[in-house]
Amino acid sequence: MRLTLRTLLAWLDGVLPDDEQQQLGAKVSSSTVATHLVERIRTAVGRTAIGAPRPDGKGLTEDPNSVAEYLDNTLSAEQLEAFERICIESEVHLAEVAACHGLLAEVARDPAAESGLHQDERERIQQRLRGLLAGLRDRAVTERDEAQRRGDDHRESRETARAIRDALDAAPSPNTAATPAGEIAVPSAPGRATPLPAKRSSSAAWVAALVSLALLVALAGTLAWSLLGTPAGRGSRRPTDVARVEQPEPVVPPVDNAEMPPAPEAAETKLAAEAVAEPMSLEQTANVPEGQSPESPAPESPAPEASDAEATGRATDSAIAVVEIPLPVTEAPDPAFAATDSPDPVGLVGGEGGLLRQSEASEWSFVPVGSALGKREDLLVLRGFQPELQVRGVTIRLLPQTRAVLSLDPDGTPRIEVVFGRAVAQASRADAALGITAVGLVGTVTAGLVSPVAVEVELNRDPGTDPTGTPPLVRSRVYASRGLAWRQTAGGGLPAERLLEGIDAQGMLDERMSLEWSSAEPSRISPVRNRVLPPWVGSGSRPDRLEKTASEALAAKLAATAPLAKALHELAIDKRTENRTLAASALALIGDFDDLVEQLAAEAPGKKLEARQWSQLEAATVPLALARGGNAASRLFESFVNRGPHGKADAMKAMALGFTDQDLAAGADRGLVDALEDPSLIVRRYAIQSLVEVTQPSAVDRARYRPDGLPEMRQDGVLWWRGQLEKGLIRRSPRAVGTAAPAADKAAPMAEEE
Repeated sequence: MRLTLRTLLAWLDGVLPDDEQQQLGAKVSSSTVATHLVERIRTAVGRTAIGAPRPDGKGLTEDPNSVAEYLDNTLSAEQLEAFERICIESEVHLAEVAACHGLLAEVARDPAAESGLHQDERERIQQRLRGLLAGLRDRAVTERDEAQRRGDDHRESRETARAIRDALDAAPSPNTAATPAGEIAVPSAPGRATPLPAKRSSSAAWVAALVSLALLVALAGTLAWSLLGTPAGRGSRRPTDVARVEQPEPVVPPVDNAEMPPAPEAAETKLAAEAVAEPMSLEQTANVPEGQSPESPAPESPAPEASDAEATGRATDSAIAVVEIPLPVTEAPDPAFAATDSPDPVGLVGGEGGLLRQSEASEWSFVPVGSALGKREDLLVLRGFQPELQVRGVTIRLLPQTRAVLSLDPDGTPRIEVVFGRAVAQASRADAALGITAVGLVGTVTAGLVSPVAVEVELNRDPGTDPTGTPPLVRSRVYASRGLAWRQTAGGGLPAERLLEGIDAQGMLDERMSLEWSSAEPSRISPVRNRVLPPWVGSGSRPDRLEKTASEALAAKLAATAPLAKALHELAIDKRTENRTLAASALALIGDFDDLVEQLAAEAPGKKLEARQWSQLEAATVPLALARGGNAASRLFESFVNRGPHGKADAMKAMALGFTDQDLAAGADRGLVDALEDPSLIVRRYAIQSLVEVTQPSAVDRARYRPDGLPEMRQDGVLWWRGQLEKGLIRRSPRAVGTAAPAADKAAPMAEEE
């Protein structure tokens, strides 16, 4: 039995046979993702203030019928994976599904819930339901006739009514023989009923009967309302579209309000890796793209405007036709809640929020969920958030700490320009197109957006290099999860005057391939075949409970307080550590490092960060600030002077920049070991971090020294590192090739698109 959300709920509520219950329990115990999800389910169901979806909601997860169809195992295959993914990502929907499943399991265990009703009461309830369904059936016939006359699509509402009608027609009448005494059949899988021992509860019989009656009446009323009030069926809304307009070629904004060099140089410092929550099949830790059901293969179709013979001729080892997977339409936020500051909106903000917008005056402001997006938007995503941009039928998910520019090409095609960070785009239509600009990697995806297409831009630098004088090395990639059609363009989607080497002007990119560009070789693009795609392509990292609580507090503070800097500074002195660190990282993203340095240098009780908190905050802020360019690095160094320990700014700067082997041989190695005994905690923490980064010792040797320990406890660790110094071992180890990037084979050619 596979470990999915449905089987996990069945295991939690104990409705599985004993052997399957034990088998699934072993899988849960061996999976950290499943264990974490079990804890989330129990916590979410027990929270009384979590709320619930609206009973008259629309969309895949908002419509109560979707929950009922999911629990009855009748949800369509193309909607199942999307529904489970949203439930896992949303506490509200996860609690709704888990609570409903638990109620149904309790009712199924107690035969008194049915036996407590008299025969005439059961007949009266069934007659009333049959009458309601007869009215709904007549209404469905009327809607069908009107749809045929108008040409509208009422397929989903007709199928919903037909499925309910068929289910009730097949239900046993009141005179049907009952299940043997002491047992009640509970469907634990399609086509199978599992007998469970009954729990006698005469005192709860009438209460259960009344609850069942109320649930039945509410379900019938909700169904009637949905059929009468939404003739187009569920999921019929599309993101707002507008007429195409002429748009000049967008200009890349400066990374830190300074000009990005046209062809930066230097070596790499990997962006902080992001942990990933598992997709629907909890046994698989990655590689299930959004929109693809893990249990059924996706159908393949040849590239657009190509005959069968042409498609067959192109199906070589290095090229495949784009695979199109039908996906449920992502619901756009309600236009009633959309911002009105954009006179000609081209899209809306959805997802988790945490999005900032830069004005023409270079000032950042908070963008609430549901806000309208204009023709050109300079956007920045805060740590802990993954907002979604709904733009002309394309959903663009921006990962944390990403800066991107959204614009329209002259022909009206949306374009996402990633300055740094990561983005994942997907569309519900096979003919959707999206322009992508990733520094020197510029083009348009003309087919293949029905499966995720990911963009990544990394800003890297060599240890020991000064960012104020040496530009970073920029690397960009475009990943194809199921294949895509790519056309080289210039900025704004205009025809490219000079094509980059390595690929054709347009062609097909095979499944799990990527296009890669580097500022070290700016005139070339390399197609690379990856054995696996980065896990963030399918699902972004999910925060733990404390991080999620801090994100909610940050979003609430930004929504209630203006201007943005004032809200962040106020939250940066909050009594909760996670709130303070998240606000400090947000300030660092917009170029204000004072609160960040104060928190990294804090030593007072109640202010000092724990070792893990310090490492996470430093890794999420300082390397990115140094790689963004000279202006951001200069402001960080100023904060070292103004907010760090007196007289320690130079040492902190040197250790933050890192050391080359030449620096270490010239005496930096001895300076690092001496810094292990410095009175300032931040200096000791930077010293041990630098020594570990240079020498890569074992876990046992790393634990020899704790910078926040008492002086006598630190002494043994200092002596060990002095021994390493005397042996001349504080030097950089040769780095393993390929460890910083996904596993990839040799470069593969890109198939020419006919």
